[in-house]
Amino acid sequence: MKSYACFRRSAFAALCFILAVAGSLGLLSGCSHPPVSAMLDEAFALVYPDLSARLVREFPVPSSAAKTAAKATSPYLSYPVQPGKIESLAQSIAQSWPSGSTSSSAHIFVASPAVAHAFPVKLLDEGSTCVSLFSRAEPALPEIAQLAESPSGRTLAIMWDSEWAYRQIGLIAGYRIGIERKNGNTEVNAAILFSSGLGRSEADLDAFVEAFRTAMETAGARDSDNGQALLPFNIDHMNLPGDKLEQALSALAQIKDKKPSLLVIAAGSRTALEKAQEMKDIELAADLRGLGQGIPTRNLFAAIGENNSAIIAAIRNAAQLIEKKDVMPPIIYVKPALQFSKEAARIDAILKRTAGQ
Repeated sequence: MKSYACFRRSAFAALCFILAVAGSLGLLSGCSHPPVSAMLDEAFALVYPDLSARLVREFPVPSSAAKTAAKATSPYLSYPVQPGKIESLAQSIAQSWPSGSTSSSAHIFVASPAVAHAFPVKLLDEGSTCVSLFSRAEPALPEIAQLAESPSGRTLAIMWDSEWAYRQIGLIAGYRIGIERKNGNTEVNAAILFSSGLGRSEADLDAFVEAFRTAMETAGARDSDNGQALLPFNIDHMNLPGDKLEQALSALAQIKDKKPSLLVIAAGSRTALEKAQEMKDIELAADLRGLGQGIPTRNLFAAIGENNSAIIAAIRNAAQLIEKKDVMPPIIYVKPALQFSKEAARIDAILKRTAGQ
């Protein structure tokens, strides 16, 4: 009898759980959100292959719209982008959702920078929103600047919080070099190979340099060491011949002659990183975003990486805010992922304790 009573209680509890889940699903099914579709071009997909694959999977273009726009053979638009094809696909997406499927007439288009800059003004004027990835949502068409503000924001950008990431790497690198110099190894220094690019600006380099010098002081290095301990190589201002890759390799050769003990690669070049990995007796840190798949990271001192889950979460959160007609910030910042070696993690812990975090 006792076991039978226990069984009845267990069965009743299970039934209550099932009913609760069913009720939750019913509530969720009653909720409506603006439909979200990713419109990415092939060039962006080459730079961010993992993120692009996930975006088109999480926020697919309706099959009927893809067929209408003759896009069924590839999940990505051809590059260079053609404004006519972008407009055709976007209109097909907007028309593919049955009326009444959402409480709002708005559609959300997650766009690569090239697509965002050619996005049709008409759809924005009808209430849709263009979310530009890693580039400010300032389409080239001048009519967009004349659009009135709305709760949906019309255009907004999801950007990497690169200044935060470079500040963290700068602190760790500066402390690493500062301790060595404090202990009498005054020949030790660091270098950074930098070039602006998608999701990376000179403000990030400035954040790195400032953090490096701050950490040098925290480590107890002399003030006079600050000017000698860090060698910034900003390709954008070196007036080197050739294309971006040739300039990066030329600057890297100059860095090699300086023989730094720590080098940060932040030039958007996988080839430059691979060449740097061939250098002897040097610790490497790198910005790995946009460098493709399969990069060996085991021997890196520290790295800045992609944070795709956070990007997806930011898009979903933006969709909810747009549905509620909340005021949206023009830019949503997402922190990149940081990868630390054991030594870098140890330094990071010291710095956080010192800062009282």
